[in-house]
Amino acid sequence: MNRENAIRIIEEIFGADRYGILATLTDEQTAAVKMALGALKEPECMRCGRCQRFADEGADGWGWCEQHDRSAVCDDMPCGYYEQEGRDEEQDYSTSRNA
Repeated sequence: MNRENAIRIIEEIFGADRYGILATLTDEQTAAVKMALGALKEPECMRCGRCQRFADEGADGWGWCEQHDRSAVCDDMPCGYYEQEGRDEEQDYSTSRNA
């Protein structure tokens, strides 16, 4: 399976939901699938600079990682503690396709 097919299939699940899959998912599971879909659609957005734990970013892209208590650059790859910014969690990925 390639990235575009994965995006299409996940969008179908959230769109038509012909099989009633959404009704079986918890809110946390739904949020996880939406986060994964967002990462598939816009992998460049999965960076430290888009993490809630990245603070005090300057004009040069350097900021502070609150999770690891160290400086980081917004373009760094996220760690295992990456937490999506709140505004992204509410985004409806099924209707905002850029690809």
